[in-house]
Amino acid sequence: MTNQRKSERVKATTFATAYDIPNRTLLGFLGDLTLRGVMVVGEKAVETGHDTTLEIEFRGAAEVPGGRLTIPAH
Repeated sequence: MTNQRKSERVKATTFATAYDIPNRTLLGFLGDLTLRGVMVVGEKAVETGHDTTLEIEFRGAAEVPGGRLTIPAH
């Protein structure tokens, strides 16, 4: 299998939680991210094929103003 990624993945070096905003649920924890996507590691399967909004909370990360990042996701 060839690696067809357009951006290099960067491992998360800080503890960050990811929430599904419309459903108000904790999805899991940030595994890695690229300019085009994010990998969330969690215990439950997530339904695919629909749009949602994620909020990623970076605790103690000075690089993220306000400590939270809200992004659209598919």
